[in-house]
Amino acid sequence: NISKDLFIESPLSINGQAVGSWYFEGSFPVFLYDNNGKEITSGIAMAKSDWMTKNLVPFEVTLNFTVPETREGTLVLKKDNPSSLPENDEKISIPIKFSSKTQLIKLYYYNEVEDKKINPYISC
Repeated sequence: NISKDLFIESPLSINGQAVGSWYFEGSFPVFLYDNNGKEITSGIAMAKSDWMTKNLVPFEVTLNFTVPETREGTLVLKKDNPSSLPENDEKISIPIKFSSKTQLIKLYYYNEVEDKKINPYISC
C-alpha cells in the first residue's frame, strides 16, 4: 500500500515482496530519481529467502541520498534483466516527495590562537 503523498528522507529503508522472477542471483536494482529524471542514488534489493520460485519473495534495500533541489521524484524498482532484452524489462515507478525535514548541525573549528586563550593546554 502506497500513500498518495509519500514523503521520504534519507536513509530510506524499503522492504516488500516481489515475484521470484524479478530477481537474478537473489537481487534486483532500485533507483531514486529527482523530478528532472536525474539519478540521485541506487541500490540493490536483496532477497530475504529463496528467490528461485514463482511466488512472492521478501526483499529489503536501504538508500542513502542527499535531498535534491526538486521536491518531488520517482522511486523505481526494476526487474533484474541480465539478458538486456527489452521484452524482459519490467519496472514499478512510485512518485515520491522528498521530506523538507532538516537537521541543524553545529560545526566548531579549532583556532589555535583563540582557543589557547581560553585553555592553554588545549590541542586540536
